[in-house]
Amino acid sequence: MYGLPLSTDLSFFCDTTLLQVCVGEFQTLLNFTRSISVTIESKIRIDNTDATPPDLCCFLGSVVRSASADEAGSLNLTFHAGRVVSITDSNQDFESFQISAGDVEIIV
Repeated sequence: MYGLPLSTDLSFFCDTTLLQVCVGEFQTLLNFTRSISVTIESKIRIDNTDATPPDLCCFLGSVVRSASADEAGSLNLTFHAGRVVSITDSNQDFESFQISAGDVEIIV
């Protein structure tokens, strides 16, 4: 898959809380309420600025207001404070991120 399609229904992210940020050598895992998770193996941006996985820790306990895809195929999570975390499709030859939400499995 090349990028997250604009038409992807990501409404399941709404009103979930970021519970955990797990940082590994090559992956970062975000765990939300309602058993939703995002596994990241790509570049991360916060408010349109490059970020590192530890930078995501400031969102712990924050609630997602909305989630969407953009033209570049990135996942954009907007939190109630108005800050946006973008998970990019930074390598079209390999998986960039995975979203798991119950029976829904999206691999980009």
